[in-house]
Amino acid sequence: MKKFFLLAASLLLAGPLFQMTNAAEPGTVEKFRWALADKHKIDTAIFSWTRAKMEETKKAESLPPEIEAKIRHYEMLNNQLMQKQFGLPPRIQHIPPPFPPSGEPAPKRERPAKPQSDQEYEALSKQVAEAKAPVADIVDRRDQQSAKLREQYQTEKLIAEYAKGRFDLVVDAGMSHYSSPILYHASGDVVDITDSVLDLFKEKTKL
Repeated sequence: MKKFFLLAASLLLAGPLFQMTNAAEPGTVEKFRWALADKHKIDTAIFSWTRAKMEETKKAESLPPEIEAKIRHYEMLNNQLMQKQFGLPPRIQHIPPPFPPSGEPAPKRERPAKPQSDQEYEALSKQVAEAKAPVADIVDRRDQQSAKLREQYQTEKLIAEYAKGRFDLVVDAGMSHYSSPILYHASGDVVDITDSVLDLFKEKTKL
């Protein structure tokens, strides 16, 4: 059933392409090639790779234990500041899926925590600034390195590179809720290219 919904969405998006094909060659119908890809699964693989590369970079720096302790202290305080500022839960170690897996209920959205008092927030902001001061150069350098790694591999670009010449449309496999009725579904299963895109990513990240 999930694939039926995804097919409906792809047909809606692909309508103009069908019209262009028929207009260019009257009386002919070319097969429209489409596929599924689990964006969350690919996002998670890239996130894990980025984190692993940053851990390698940190080990290569061989900083004294007392410096690493100061950095961890700053990161802990900064994480607390973000929670107070945005009402965020404690820092997570994975990327949450944009949509719940098939068959699972959508997670309930919790209301943001009430803003902390100005005095508490200002006091914590001061602690964060004081904690960062002695290690600011290291923290800023690592932030820049992490940003470059995130820009190096992006899910949309990987999917586009793999799909070019193979498919006309790729639909996120995590999208499972559509209201459009299904009018027709051709026989056969749709191709899921998630593992193929992950193989492409692994090939690119080999040293």
